[in-house]
Amino acid sequence: MLSTCLEHAWSILGVCSSHLRLFVQRSARDPETRSAGSTFGGNPLACALARAALRVLVDEGMIENAALQSVRFLDGLRSVRANTVREVRGRGLMLAVDLLPEAGGARRYCEVLQSRGILAKDTHEHMICVVPPLAITSDQLDWAMDRFGATLRQDLS
Repeated sequence: MLSTCLEHAWSILGVCSSHLRLFVQRSARDPETRSAGSTFGGNPLACALARAALRVLVDEGMIENAALQSVRFLDGLRSVRANTVREVRGRGLMLAVDLLPEAGGARRYCEVLQSRGILAKDTHEHMICVVPPLAITSDQLDWAMDRFGATLRQDLS
C-alpha cells in the first residue's frame, strides 16, 4: 500500500516539478512557510503539491479528455468480437476485460499486450485491467485499441 502511495506521489511530483520549485524558492525566503507547523496545521509542501496537481488537471483539460476518451475506449473494447471475452466494463479510464475461463487466464494476454507496447495487469485469474493516462490522445487510443483487438482475438489457451 505504501509503495502505491509513493508511486502516485512521485508521478504527481513529476507533473508539478515547476510548481514545487517555486514553492521551495519561496519557502527558503519565508521563515513562516518553512516552519514545521503543528500536528493538525497541515503540510505546506503537500498542500502546494495538491494544488499544483489540481491546477494541471483543470488547466490542461485532463478531466474532459478522460471523460471523452473513456467512452471511446470502452465502446471500442466492447466492439471487439472475440470468443475469449465475457464482458468489458469500466469507470472513467479504469477498464477491465473479463475473459471466459476457457481463454486460459489473463496473464498470457497481458504478456502479449506488453510485447505490443501496452501495460495491463491480470487480476482474479481471468481479468485484464488497464488504466491509461488521463492525457491519452485519440491517436494513442486508436493505437491501443488495435493492439487490444488483435490480442483478444488470439487463442492463447
